[in-house]
Amino acid sequence: KENDFLWTNQSATSQSNNLDAVDSASLQHSKRQGLKREKFLKFNNKVLRFYAIWDNRIAMFGDKRLYTINYYMVDDTIEVLERYGMNEGRDPFPKLLKKSKIPKRFFGMNGLGVTPDDISDKLYIRERDLKVGEHIDVYGRKLYIYGCDDFTRKFYRHTFGIEQANNEELDDMFLDFPTQSEPPYLGFGTEDDSIASFYRLIPKTRKYDPLKQEELDKIVFRFKAKFDMSKMRHPGPDDSKRRFVVSYFMSDNTLSVYEPPVSNSGFQGGKFLERQKVRRHGTSIADCEYISSKDLLRDLPLAITINNFPFLILESDRFTLRYRHKGNVASLLNIDMVHAKIIRNIPDLQSLLQSLADNDENKDGTM
Repeated sequence: KENDFLWTNQSATSQSNNLDAVDSASLQHSKRQGLKREKFLKFNNKVLRFYAIWDNRIAMFGDKRLYTINYYMVDDTIEVLERYGMNEGRDPFPKLLKKSKIPKRFFGMNGLGVTPDDISDKLYIRERDLKVGEHIDVYGRKLYIYGCDDFTRKFYRHTFGIEQANNEELDDMFLDFPTQSEPPYLGFGTEDDSIASFYRLIPKTRKYDPLKQEELDKIVFRFKAKFDMSKMRHPGPDDSKRRFVVSYFMSDNTLSVYEPPVSNSGFQGGKFLERQKVRRHGTSIADCEYISSKDLLRDLPLAITINNFPFLILESDRFTLRYRHKGNVASLLNIDMVHAKIIRNIPDLQSLLQSLADNDENKDGTM
């Protein structure tokens, strides 16, 4: 196709120059018709396309408008189409100028009985007058040509020996509309409800994946915890004896705290914290950072603050241990964990070691 294009235009170069030298207004009617027939056979369906812009910001409420200029070589007529962007808010008017000859300078309407063919071609805009980087006058509108398509560029290069300038980038035509960020959570209702009312006038409930929800409903991490007395602001005399069960639900990342009732302890027991999302200690409401499974699945003992209450997580159930170690039971039975658990639960370790040494009959360090 490239070779056919070059061969066709190289053979038509001299003929095109000859046709340009002929002024149709000086020919008789029969020769004028023959010239039109000859142009039709050579340039039918050949359209030169340019891209232009009209800057009317000097006027009140004026702005920049984009246009497409189509030059039909078969009859030397020009068509100007307006280009519209997405969601521009303008009525899609089809054409700024229908297919016609455009005078280089408009001095008024032609007289009665005078057709455009009766006026010299030199007074109209021709293909040689269209160049990238220059202005053309379209009935008082100064259109700046900033680009053309590949066919037009190749046609000018091989037919007229004119190299069109490179297409210009119009960066200022693409406006950067400000993006409205999500407002901070103010603490009223849940965070999901606040975000839903921001995106929709009538909020919709959050959509859940039922299959994923069904699987995650089975995953509940449970821990045994007590108050961290070293961080308590106003500790009670019996707070060190209280024990709690901290449950973390993977389905919705919520957490609950339950206090098992103990007889004659002075505490009623029951729900210490209703199941809910718990904000990380030290974060504000706008941060929307909540306690996750990564904050709990760590080496024990673990200090964590839940609603300004300092807790010390002592141990976890078997399911949580298996989940954390991916079902590897051997990893749970290491000497370091056993030693740490003995130190944590036996206050007087030296006396225990002494009693074990006394019961060692063979004095070989084994029992």
